[in-house]
Amino acid sequence: MPSQLHLGKVAGIDVRMRWPSVAVLAVLGVVLAIGGFSHTHPGRPLAAYLLAAAGTVLLIAGSLLGHELAHAGAARAQGVGVQQISLGVFGRLAELRGVAASPRTYLLTAVAGPAASLALAGVFAAGAVLLGTAVPGLPATIAGYLAAINLALAVIHLIPAAPLDGGRILQALVWRVSGDPIKAIRVACRAGRGLGITMMALGCTVAVAGTSLDGLWLLLAGLFLTEAAVAEQTVAEASHRLTGMTAADVMTADPVTAVPSAWLAAFIENTVLQRPFSTYPLVDLDGRLAGLVTLNRIRAVPADQRWWTRLGDIAVAPQDVVTAAPDEPLADLIIRLDDRAGENRAVVVNERRQVIGIISPTDLARAKILADLHTDTSRVPDQPSRPGHDDHLPAAPDRLMPA
Repeated sequence: MPSQLHLGKVAGIDVRMRWPSVAVLAVLGVVLAIGGFSHTHPGRPLAAYLLAAAGTVLLIAGSLLGHELAHAGAARAQGVGVQQISLGVFGRLAELRGVAASPRTYLLTAVAGPAASLALAGVFAAGAVLLGTAVPGLPATIAGYLAAINLALAVIHLIPAAPLDGGRILQALVWRVSGDPIKAIRVACRAGRGLGITMMALGCTVAVAGTSLDGLWLLLAGLFLTEAAVAEQTVAEASHRLTGMTAADVMTADPVTAVPSAWLAAFIENTVLQRPFSTYPLVDLDGRLAGLVTLNRIRAVPADQRWWTRLGDIAVAPQDVVTAAPDEPLADLIIRLDDRAGENRAVVVNERRQVIGIISPTDLARAKILADLHTDTSRVPDQPSRPGHDDHLPAAPDRLMPA
């Protein structure tokens, strides 16, 4: 199952929501219906509370979307391409595809989200006042609740700790002062880890001293924040090392393909056992991507059923396959793969969606090793020339190419 729920596209941007966020919103809806609105406005049918809770949850999701779209709009205005965003309380700016070219670009993109949340808080607060005067009741309560949620979202995201927007603002400022984007990433993520550890310690203290669940929530939030900060630093540093490399640089060209109508048993006998790979793209008669079959999916089919199973029956649907254009920056692709848990491979397609290559975990690992070697070589100090050796070492290549 994909690690995120695909919600559609807005202004050409692929919008997804992480399953943990979906679960949180669902639980929140139940709590509002049963323990929230029924207490503040008693005596109404259960259907009214459920409808009000569902509407509130959808508006909260819309508020999160507004926050992330503000990031995307600011990024596009600064010339940074955006193809995907993910909804969640702790979004990652790295999921906005493209690399900020300067501290100013990063700063303006980061500030846009909290600014949008503050604006939404003002709109909902004004709505709560107007509704409270005209038709007091559930609508006014919902508007007030949404105003508080958006205000809290803005305030939380201004805390200077990654992966919050405040951490990215801190990162932009450190980048501006030091001129070192990696140092800036490390400072912001160190602040995020510090905040997360503090929250976990406070949560443990509250949990031991009290009887409420507040301590548990603090502990879980601190744990999530710490893990997110570590993950963001890891991804950002890897992306920086891979700057300049594209999908075409590391892909395996002209991969072994098959058609969806092929029988599984025959495919195993004639292809898998002869040319063993971990992944086989499926294509139609024009060479366009029609799915993806992996060895794990093949192995999962019982032996006695392989004669009656076609590849298309066990393949990953084409819309669920991670695809990349040949010129897509490798750093961006790795970020997208990181967002799709369990999917560490991509199919490279041309403008007609014809398969021209595949990027496997081995290809990615080799690219990272080459990037590390290039980085290590660039740090070697000048060596004195020795008799019998060239006086000068060859210059490091401007662009890394796969072995």
